[in-house]
Amino acid sequence: MTDARPAAVIVLAAGEGKRMKSATPKVLHRMCGRTLLGHVLAAIEPLQPERLLVVLGHERPMVEKFLAEAAPHAQVVVQEEQLGTGHAARVALEAVPDLTGTVLVMHGDTPLFTTEHLDTPLDFDAAVKAGSMNGTSAVQIFDEDDCVVHAVLKWSEFFKHESCGKCTPCREGTYWYVGVYERLEAGLGTEEDIDTLVDLSDNILGRSFCALGDGATSSVTSSINYFRDEYLAHVEGQGCPFGGARELAGAH
Repeated sequence: MTDARPAAVIVLAAGEGKRMKSATPKVLHRMCGRTLLGHVLAAIEPLQPERLLVVLGHERPMVEKFLAEAAPHAQVVVQEEQLGTGHAARVALEAVPDLTGTVLVMHGDTPLFTTEHLDTPLDFDAAVKAGSMNGTSAVQIFDEDDCVVHAVLKWSEFFKHESCGKCTPCREGTYWYVGVYERLEAGLGTEEDIDTLVDLSDNILGRSFCALGDGATSSVTSSINYFRDEYLAHVEGQGCPFGGARELAGAH
């Protein structure tokens, strides 16, 4: 990443999150001891951007109340109609017409990126070259106290649930993903389990009828590539060193 301070960081927090089926705004749901928005703000703080813009829409008063305590210096930008990610970014930029310099918008729900990738342009070719992809442009940011293995377990549970079951690689592969990750979190995993996850990914990728199977492999393979030491810590320490296993029963 470059040493220069970003001119601005834009946080997109206007979405409704209909699939969560909750009255709580999506960004205020808690994970690993913080709200999702709290994790994003904590990751942004060391960057010391000249401006922090947070785009709000759905349940704006609730999120504004949270921001008043968590980031009182943030500039709230209102997206009156939730017309997608690109529209939200445009609304934020229109609110600061005098802005010049680097603007940072980070995204998730794709193969994992680390700080070394924060200068990657958010176009399709650059993301693919870096080993990721541009997907939903959702944002999920983790600090050093969050468990990558636990996070990939929860994503794998989502893909298992969403699999229609029509094709074998996706149906069986996502089922086995969850089983292996539960063993790792519970302290029953082995180094062979890590190799099994890689083998499963090789047998799912490009062999499913739709892109859901490919999407399921992305966080698995990239997390092993960038955070293999955390996987080994689960094996050697016989459980999650971050306490993720203790949260398993209540995490949905």
